[in-house]
Amino acid sequence: MKWLGVFLILTAGTALGAEAGSSLRKRYQMLNELRLIIGLLKGELQYGAVPLEEIFEHLEQRTDGKLAIFFGRTAEEMKATEKNSLEKVLKKTADACLSRCGLTEEEQKQLVQICTLLGRIDRDAQIPMLDGYLMAIELEEKAALEKMRQKETMYRCLGFMGGLFCAVLFY
Repeated sequence: MKWLGVFLILTAGTALGAEAGSSLRKRYQMLNELRLIIGLLKGELQYGAVPLEEIFEHLEQRTDGKLAIFFGRTAEEMKATEKNSLEKVLKKTADACLSRCGLTEEEQKQLVQICTLLGRIDRDAQIPMLDGYLMAIELEEKAALEKMRQKETMYRCLGFMGGLFCAVLFY
């Protein structure tokens, strides 16, 4: 019976370490997806003359993941409730879709702000704004990749070692 407990403690510690390491990988993947979507958004704005809700629908159709769901639901909400402002729709959709996606709260707020500004400013100002946002995302993505490379294995090892320590302590 003791060995079963030791095994369970060791497994729990290893799982905690693996979860901490995978959260770093998830954030990097979400930043990569965000960079891709913002690039597509920039292209749609630059070469198409369609309303923002249709652009959001195109983004949902052309990509996968939680951000695609976010843009799709935002387009649906924009069509369904024309009375609400774009900012309210974006905040509501962000709360529903992006709460556990891997992006930090600050990054989620920036995404909502950028999309809100798209509804307010003209095309000549949208493209440089998106270029700046893309550069900021690329910097964050590089930082997240470096952090992931440095700490992912360490978290897994610490989880295993913490589980081993607790197992020895309780044995």
